[in-house]
Amino acid sequence: AEPMDRRGASRLRQAVAELIQDIDQLKQLNLTEVRDVERQLRRSGVSLLQVHSATEKATFRRWAPRELPKKEETPVPLGLVIAVVLDAVIDGMLIGLAGAVASTSGKLMAAATTFEMCFLGYSFACSIRKVAHRCTGIAILALPPLAMLGSSAVACAGAGVLEQSAAFSGFIAFAMVAVLFLVFQELLIEAHEKEGGEAWHIGLWLYAGLLLSVQSDMLL
Repeated sequence: AEPMDRRGASRLRQAVAELIQDIDQLKQLNLTEVRDVERQLRRSGVSLLQVHSATEKATFRRWAPRELPKKEETPVPLGLVIAVVLDAVIDGMLIGLAGAVASTSGKLMAAATTFEMCFLGYSFACSIRKVAHRCTGIAILALPPLAMLGSSAVACAGAGVLEQSAAFSGFIAFAMVAVLFLVFQELLIEAHEKEGGEAWHIGLWLYAGLLLSVQSDMLL
């Protein structure tokens, strides 16, 4: 420790003398007088803090309020953002291509994608809300719908040019396979893992959705 100078030693002697005086006054008080005892205890505490301040030139570190540890900011999961945006682009492309061929097909694809993106968007928003600030989160959450609208408009506009070419069939095949891969290889497997095994109602809901799609196509 650094040696104490004369000024510091003088302050320390004065603070110690005041502390001793406060303690003596505290001893002379009647313990039944609670207010006087409490007032004298506070005064003695102030004197004790002055003694410590004269010694360490700082406040009590042991009883002083400590700063809360700063939380480490979790980075935004770029892999998740890219995957959701790509899924939105593929869905939008499929809606645009289907709508260019037949308006009924476009409506069915738009309705099916609405249900899909509803659940996906909710889970995506919950994940982004935990790691991103308000403005950043709003900007990230705006990417999938904008990407879907943009890809749908581009696909619908370009369908007239590519409708009689092999590229048109290739785009539709790619979009359909991508959607089926997402359903069978990702969503169904994740649903089985959440349930802890092979649950009978998961497959039932899959066939119920297919039946609903066929009936909607027949009605429209």
